[in-house]
Amino acid sequence: MWDSNGGVYLGYATDRTEGDPPASAPVIQYVGDRHLMSIGPAGCGITRRLLQPNVLALKDWSLVVVDPGGEMASRCAQQRDPEMTQTIILNPFGVNGLPSHGCNPVAALDPGSAEFADDALDLAEALIRPDGVAASIAASAQDLLTALVMHARLTQAGGGDLPHVRRCLGQPAGGFRAVVADMIAAAETHDWPELALKAARFAWIEADNRELNSILSCALTQTRWLDSRPMQAELGTGPVDFAVLRETPTTVFLVLPPRRLGTHAAWLRVVLAGIVQALMRSGGASTVPVLLMLDEYATLARGGLPCIDGAMARFADCGIKLWTVWRDLAQVRTLYGDGFESFVGACGVLQAFAPQDMVTAEYLSQRTGLTAYELEAKSRTVAVAPGTSISQSQAATTSYHAVPRMLPQDLRNMQDGFSVIFSHKVRNTIRAYMPVPGTRAARRRSFLRLHR
Repeated sequence: MWDSNGGVYLGYATDRTEGDPPASAPVIQYVGDRHLMSIGPAGCGITRRLLQPNVLALKDWSLVVVDPGGEMASRCAQQRDPEMTQTIILNPFGVNGLPSHGCNPVAALDPGSAEFADDALDLAEALIRPDGVAASIAASAQDLLTALVMHARLTQAGGGDLPHVRRCLGQPAGGFRAVVADMIAAAETHDWPELALKAARFAWIEADNRELNSILSCALTQTRWLDSRPMQAELGTGPVDFAVLRETPTTVFLVLPPRRLGTHAAWLRVVLAGIVQALMRSGGASTVPVLLMLDEYATLARGGLPCIDGAMARFADCGIKLWTVWRDLAQVRTLYGDGFESFVGACGVLQAFAPQDMVTAEYLSQRTGLTAYELEAKSRTVAVAPGTSISQSQAATTSYHAVPRMLPQDLRNMQDGFSVIFSHKVRNTIRAYMPVPGTRAARRRSFLRLHR
């Protein structure tokens, strides 16, 4: 499966990381079944040199592309799919004038499924980040959002939507109690007692109940991005059947303007949760390989991303490959703490452009392994005895010291387009060069595959 279209392109093999690019070189392609991780500071060209060529080349794969700024959608969508029949662009702010298909993840839930409550919880976990608030408050806010999502899906025309959930949250005290009463009634009507269990504690919320008001405040604060009218229009449409990605090569571009990435990343999280639900619901491997190409992953997953973190160990069994893009290793440590190497270790490929921070440079230097450095020391002794007697002696000693094969400064000084690659398929560090697409170097066609 993973060797379709030759596998994932990682650049051209070279023996250097600076100077003139190689005149001719084999292409490096990864065809293993593990995940990929790329690290590169802003401005290193990782999108244009690495991600874009893969979007264009992997035509027999289904791709989900997080595309801040819409660069890849603008350049690649029509080249990849001239008829645009197997392309879904979700672009609520109309970046670069691109249309938006629209996506309503609430309407995509199936009340007839035994997993209805679980799927609603997936959306709630994507909406509410636990960072910055007490764990019990965040979990309770997720329960409240789960109940509201279930209620919207069961009672609203068209299947409900997240803007409706936001309006319910923002009701005055009396109106909110009426919403809770309606949820409890809907739980009985539709035979979903789990809905009543989640909603009942909020039936008598009062001003002096600090805990319940903290939960409500958390839910309101973390859904404020839903007050955006472009987002309301985007989420007020119909559902998208993302299960088609398992059967037919399809491309989904998730586009946000960079200025909205920090405030509206929850939208990306919610859509991704719906996509992962659809891909893993049936079980078993998909007919076509599916690649989740997630740029700016640190912003996307801040506070944890359960739909990815909790499922990535089983992605390969379902025909899904994860490719995350980071600015530096400090972002990985911030997100995963002391367990960050578990995430790195789950990746079959770690590729890094020139790091400009010491944390990343030191870590990569250690990954290159050790070599023996020969150090020769010479000494000369001159002794002057009383009178005219002079004696001399010389000595030379050789010692060996273990040093990294690439020092941190070697990695920091890599020139534009050069990178280092670490993979479970090779013993040594691979050096690679990625030309800008469209140049003569980018059209060479010899292959060096990192085989499964």
